[in-house]
Amino acid sequence: LGKSKGADWMKKALALLNGYTYESGQPPTAGEKAVLSLLQGVMFACSGEPENARTALAAVIEWKSELESDSHNSWVLPHAQYELAVVEIRERKYEQAKTFLDTATNWPTTDFHFSDALAYRCKGAAEQLNKMMANDRTN
Repeated sequence: LGKSKGADWMKKALALLNGYTYESGQPPTAGEKAVLSLLQGVMFACSGEPENARTALAAVIEWKSELESDSHNSWVLPHAQYELAVVEIRERKYEQAKTFLDTATNWPTTDFHFSDALAYRCKGAAEQLNKMMANDRTN
């Protein structure tokens, strides 16, 4: 999407996310910060900005200890791992992608929101990763 009209739309959405303010007078929770970072990471990735995507998604992982005990936002962690895998697949960094994908796929709990959807997405990403790795070996 780097130079497409879709990338322009993503950049506008990213500008909205970057201007997001939390409820007045209340400091943001780790969950709120993590969800915002996840969304920013996805938008950066879709806008063709892998380094910014990595930075935003890595921020989610930094809040791991706070998020693991937050039943409303624990889903953000495995989703960030999945999105990091997608970034690395696009960049053809297969070993890093496999590590992130394995972490997301083998997340210790499956009682988080969207776990079935994430499992489906991980399966598809793993299939794509395997095809790309095989194709690169033959070229």
